[in-house]
Amino acid sequence: MTGFSAVIKVLLENRLVPTVIGLISGAIIYAFSSEDNWMLQKLGTLGYGLVWSGVAFLGITFIQYLVKQIKRMYDGYRAFIEDKRYDEEEHKKLIEQLWFFIDGLDQNYIEFLKEFLDNNNETIEKTGWDIPSFPVEYFNFRRIIIERHIEREGKVVYLYKMDEKIFSLLRESKEKYNKISHFE
Repeated sequence: MTGFSAVIKVLLENRLVPTVIGLISGAIIYAFSSEDNWMLQKLGTLGYGLVWSGVAFLGITFIQYLVKQIKRMYDGYRAFIEDKRYDEEEHKKLIEQLWFFIDGLDQNYIEFLKEFLDNNNETIEKTGWDIPSFPVEYFNFRRIIIERHIEREGKVVYLYKMDEKIFSLLRESKEKYNKISHFE
């Protein structure tokens, strides 16, 4: 009997609601069962009540588990949606900052940036008199245009390429909003 009382003690401490509902359900089912029920005759009064109490207990426990899992899935989905909305807002703010930054650039520099958009950020080579002399500009701690000097056939060739992250922001701005600054 000590083992049975230990089980009852654990059930009442940790699973009080399903245990009480199970016991009440078992008693109600026993009360409405006929005396010639085959299960009642095989198991006896106590066994019959305990079987139905156990079935009700397991049913309530399973329903609680389902509710907990559905709530967890819903909370996860809601957090995913909130994170996605936050990321979209932050991305929109970043594009807005980029527009303000580009608004402050020289028109020739802006045209040079548009060349990268037109050629899908392929390397632009400049030699001779058409070498642009722009100051080094940074956006979000990233250098906008990466410059490299090489010597080819006795001449210095300047290679220019836009930073990939900045290029993707500009391309997205151009595709989504059809502009790369506030003044277009």
